Amino acid sequence: MSNNKISEKIEIKCPECSKKFKYEISKPDSNNGASGILSILSIFLAFALIGTLAYYNNVKKVSVKKISTIADVVQSKKNIFMHITGKVSGQPIYDMKTKVFTFILDDGTGNIEVRCPDKIIRELIKMGNIPIVGFSVGIRGDIVNEEKNLYMKLEKIDNLFIRERPVITLNSVGDVMRKNMNFGIKIAVRIDSILSGNHITEYLVRELKSNKLLKVIVPGYLNLDKDFDKIKAGDKLEVVGLLTEYKNEICILPFNPMSFKPVPKKIKQIEVVEEKIIIVQKTKDFGTKGIMFLTTEKDTGNKINAILWKINGKKPDYVPGPGDVLKCKGIMKMYKTNSEFIISSMNVIQVNYKSVIQTSISEIGNYIGRFVRISGIVKNKKDQKNKFELFISDDTGNQEISTVIELADFLRIRNNGLLRKGTKIDFVAKVLTKKSVELYNPESTVVKK
Repeated sequence: MSNNKISEKIEIKCPECSKKFKYEISKPDSNNGASGILSILSIFLAFALIGTLAYYNNVKKVSVKKISTIADVVQSKKNIFMHITGKVSGQPIYDMKTKVFTFILDDGTGNIEVRCPDKIIRELIKMGNIPIVGFSVGIRGDIVNEEKNLYMKLEKIDNLFIRERPVITLNSVGDVMRKNMNFGIKIAVRIDSILSGNHITEYLVRELKSNKLLKVIVPGYLNLDKDFDKIKAGDKLEVVGLLTEYKNEICILPFNPMSFKPVPKKIKQIEVVEEKIIIVQKTKDFGTKGIMFLTTEKDTGNKINAILWKINGKKPDYVPGPGDVLKCKGIMKMYKTNSEFIISSMNVIQVNYKSVIQTSISEIGNYIGRFVRISGIVKNKKDQKNKFELFISDDTGNQEISTVIELADFLRIRNNGLLRKGTKIDFVAKVLTKKSVELYNPESTVVKK
């Protein structure tokens, strides 16, 4: 029997990656049946090898997406335990029938309802650890997909973390309500009236300092720990809560049941020094009380009554007039029903030079610290480093003053004419001494030919 074999190379293509494999087989002669069977088995083994490679190639392509945000949870709709950090969105609600406390958590990618059983919310209320609109919180719990409703379960008090609360500001709500929106506020009020509803109790209150009316909104869940029925009209209380909106009205949302306290016998008024840039519209002299400026705040355009006290019954060296811009430090106080800004210090940063008083060089000693308009003749000019010193005299040449001008300002003056010896000049300046002045606005300087 002959054992002659014929070798033959065949090419096999992978169905997944299209890679070609060359495989050598022995083609048996017609008399060798056993060899033929072995050859067929070899072909089957080759295809099995290719299939295995294709399978592992597919396995590498499959990736499991990590669920880490609310958007991931909504998309996957899986029941999973996870930790989510976000902000409380919308007013929390306590359902009296189901005894379940719910609020909406928003992590920036989406929002999900968080449900808290009665026993847990009661403990959180006692701790004063209640989620409030705008609070940044962390929640650990099970995500449940129940009858197409996706929600998160809060079943342990330790699984709620208040990460950030609005900053408490001890301000009156007289004129700063919009400024403090979505922040905490602590005020003393008198209860005017009470309107009770199913889930919300509205207290119409009047702030003791400003006499301004506003509402305090008490959600029903706060009543689980404290009986608010004892509060009645006429009571004076100190309230701490979030300045927010309810039914398009500005109101206060208490942080917790401990947010209501009896008003101390003496309310210490907290004076906060503020800095404002104001534009004088009108000036009124109120005798010993001081000088009132009817002004507008440059940044906001709000109208402000600014008070500048007289020193020993005398006016200050310079009384700002209409059009002047002042950079002031002071304190906002209430006078009757109006707010007033009491100026403690001021700096005139812009003068309405068109209305400044005109005086002669010989009379400037009467206006030290004030702005005046002066006319004179340049008697001499000395060059300094990046500066020029001008000596200016009156028409007689007997009285003389000096002023130092920065190079940049000097160039702006030159646009109106050259400053040289003998040049006549008309300018606005602040009087420093009887012999020296400070040029106010180069553009207000007029060079006469």
